[in-house]
Formats: sequence, C-alpha cells, structure tokens
Amino acid sequence: NDMYQTDTDLYRENCLQPLEQWLDSFGMNLRAENSYGSMLEISQPIKDLDFVETESFEMGVEPELFRGMSGAAHLYNKRYSSETGAMYYQNYYNNNNYLRQIYYTQYASGIQKVVTHGYSSEYGPEQNCSWPGYEGMMPRFSERINKRQPWSMDYNELNTHLNRVQKVLEQGVPQMDLAILRNDYFFNCGLLRNDGSKDYINNDFHQHKGIYWQDTTLQDAGYTYDYFSPYLLQDQDITCSDGLIQADGVGYQAIVV
Repeated sequence: NDMYQTDTDLYRENCLQPLEQWLDSFGMNLRAENSYGSMLEISQPIKDLDFVETESFEMGVEPELFRGMSGAAHLYNKRYSSETGAMYYQNYYNNNNYLRQIYYTQYASGIQKVVTHGYSSEYGPEQNCSWPGYEGMMPRFSERINKRQPWSMDYNELNTHLNRVQKVLEQGVPQMDLAILRNDYFFNCGLLRNDGSKDYINNDFHQHKGIYWQDTTLQDAGYTYDYFSPYLLQDQDITCSDGLIQADGVGYQAIVV
C-alpha cells in the first residue's frame, strides 16, 4: 500500500495538478475519470479536478461503485458527472426505458449530470461505411445516440426531462449522512464480466446486495453514505465544526472506520 500511495501522490503531483493549472491558464476546466482500473487510490486525486467524472460502462447501475468517487466529490463540492450509456457489442439493442434506469440510478447515487455515449456521425470515410451507416466507434463500444436509433423520436422529450432533473440536482449543496473510510488502490479493476460486458438487469443493486459495505441496513433505513480515503481527513481544507464534517457543505454527521 505504501508503494501504491506513493504512485497516487506522483500521479497527482506530476499529472493532474500541472494539467489542471495549465488548462486554468486558458480559462478551461479539467473534467476526468480519474485513476480507476489502475493501482492508484480512487478518492484522493479528485481534489485536483475541476469536475469529477465516472462512467456507466465500468460501474453499471451500482450505487456502491459510484460511492467510491462521490465521497471526495461531495467533500470538495465538485460537480459529479458520468459518461453514460456505453454498451459492449449492443448497438441498436436497447430502448430508452433501458437507458433511463441507468440515468435514474446515477442520479440517486449523487451524479448530477449525464453525458451520453456516444454519437456516431451520419457520414464518414467511404471504406468504413456499411449499413446502416458510418460507425466511428466500431460496434464494440455502443450505444449510438443518433437519429438511426428507432427511439430517436423521443430524444427531444427525454433530454428536456433530463435537463430539468439535472437543473434541480445542481442547486444548493449535496448533503450526506455518513462517511465510510476505505482505501482502494485497485478500484473496480475486476468487476467486469469475462466478456467485458455489464448486466444491468441482474445486478447487485437489483438483488438487494452490497459490494463493499455489504450490510444494507443503513441503506434500508434511509441513511445516505459515501466512501473516501482516510488520507483526506489530513487535508486542511476539510474541517469539522458543530459535530459535522464540512458543515457548510456535505455535512457528514458521523464517520464509520
């Protein structure tokens, strides 16, 4: 763990922090899916981002997985977005009801903004075009959010609805009940099935199972909670007053060690 922590520190100091500063000098922001799928801690690098991003392709519809990044996003009051809708070899396979369960589960997990994946243009190099049209991402990483989808007639109504939900979710500050401390230097590296796909129907959440914190009593009683590294409590920007952590923000009432 000492080695992985050192690697995490180097990743922050030599990659994210210089990149964020360089972008800020041009009036740009850094939005990134930080450090999962590698031997780096997942929550600490979030301080060095302007916006935190996750993805449904890796995390499925599991609130437990989204909690691994939401803790630091909430501590530092950063927008939490998700690259949403990527599938594995399922192009033109699902309808918008199927995708809506992903959107809604992410909203319930603390994600404020979904960024749909992905759009494939109508035209492209002739040698790469075959019916039903140009595939810029090839069939491997679906879904296609374009007018070739049979349910594209619903895009305007659906996106207007999502915009309203997201407008509400970005008001005020997020508040949670509990923080659970955990270091994870191998975040979600082994949860994809052997074929690289996700099963969004028969998942742990739908089966009322936990993943990291497997006792669902807190969740069933209506308590909300996030995960983050105990190293974040050494950050002078993280304060405790009136019995709350970040009293003017997320307002955790207790920490589970």
